[in-house]
Amino acid sequence: MTRPCTLAASLVALALAWLPAVAVAAPDTFLAGTGRDGSRVVAGGDSVVNAYTRVTADVSSGDTEIAVADESIVADGDLVLIWQTVGLAAQVPGDPGPVDLRQASVGRWELARVSTTAALSVTLTAPMVRGYAADMTQMVRVPEYTTVTVQNSGRIIAAPWDPATNTGGIVAFFANGAITLTGDVDASGAGFRGGLAVNDASAASGCSTESEAAPVGAQRGEGLSSEYGASSTGRGNLGSGGGGGVCVNSGGGGGGNGGIGGDGGRSEDGARLVGGLGGAALIAGTALERMTLGGGGGAGHIDDGWTSSIGHGGGAVLIRGQTLGGSGRILADGEDAGGAVADGAAGGGAGGSVIVQLTSSGTCDVSATGGSGGPVDDDAGSGGGGGGGRVFLQADTGSSCPTDVSGGVSGENLSADPLGAQNGTDGALVISAAGPLGLDSDGDLVPDSAELDADTDSDETMDVFDPDDDGDGIPTGDEQPAHGTGDAADWDGDVVPH
Repeated sequence: MTRPCTLAASLVALALAWLPAVAVAAPDTFLAGTGRDGSRVVAGGDSVVNAYTRVTADVSSGDTEIAVADESIVADGDLVLIWQTVGLAAQVPGDPGPVDLRQASVGRWELARVSTTAALSVTLTAPMVRGYAADMTQMVRVPEYTTVTVQNSGRIIAAPWDPATNTGGIVAFFANGAITLTGDVDASGAGFRGGLAVNDASAASGCSTESEAAPVGAQRGEGLSSEYGASSTGRGNLGSGGGGGVCVNSGGGGGGNGGIGGDGGRSEDGARLVGGLGGAALIAGTALERMTLGGGGGAGHIDDGWTSSIGHGGGAVLIRGQTLGGSGRILADGEDAGGAVADGAAGGGAGGSVIVQLTSSGTCDVSATGGSGGPVDDDAGSGGGGGGGRVFLQADTGSSCPTDVSGGVSGENLSADPLGAQNGTDGALVISAAGPLGLDSDGDLVPDSAELDADTDSDETMDVFDPDDDGDGIPTGDEQPAHGTGDAADWDGDVVPH
């Protein structure tokens, strides 16, 4: 659904959504950047403003040297994003989830500044806060502009997710001045891949299991565990990746992320409910804690060659600025699946992740919706809708950002019957209660966003609302009667309980 959000209503919004945690343990001093890359104007066409490379060795907390596949993407002084995009342990086919990422490294991210580079190595100016897995993590150069203007015939886009290098799928930029959008910032369809359709000439029928081998089982969509391709088939979803349809002609499941993907439609042999299962939703705190790509939709089962176009998941968007305005949109939608005529159709991709943080105020139009399931023209199964994505917004009071994290609708046949296919469920929207980016009410050099939005014990309840914020059995009020930093009773340090 579209949610016309006013940022002053933050505490109400937080009560209705996943509760936030901070992106890093140390204070984030990067704010909206230095402006070192000057002003950027996109007058027309599509522009990729980021460069990406794979991190090739494990990273531990405290490390300052990062091994990479290509150090040439950055220069001394550049700002980089370190993000573990994949690497979840192998999933059990058909597990409905949700998938709990709170103790996993996948989805983690943090910002760092480059000190120097050498062959296949980047040295940072400060130690890393967290650990990251080799080859599952990417380094992204984040440009730091003074102002950004995207005109109505232009777009800033993400390079699509590249599973060969485990890079891409995100657009990220900062501006220490105004961001003006009449064109879009768009990562739609740049996330995890939808399953590929393979024609089945076996004439088999009656398929039903969650791991049917090809060609009677169609390919699953891709998710956080990277299990994908000709060996990943059958109606069971794998984490956030949607399950594939099975014989005869059942539809593929939608991908998952903030919301659950919808199941694919019934089979053509007896109208059995054996469509691909929808991708699972993720428990990951907010996008500020873990960014995740939208899961891909599963392929439908086909035996007449009517291939349905793939429903890729949405990518990720990270924007920081002073102000934000204009009629343009910020998009990380899942991709709609195409129609399959007389065969099973694919599921839609899940919405991705969007983070918008401003040091002042702004207006914006944000969307991380699930893609629609593919339609069919006869009694084959249509595709399930993709789950909605995950959005985190932070700005000054009075800012307004209508936001849509709706699940995608299922496909239909010519009689407008979804044939058992299901819609994806809505994703997660969180609005920070900490005021604009960089606000430090108590002057302790720790931004309010690192104090008020903190979730020390990772129990999905912010410290400010948690009677025992560190999970040690001692009430927070007894441990920290009025100390300010990290104190749920008095987050602004004015010795007046919040």
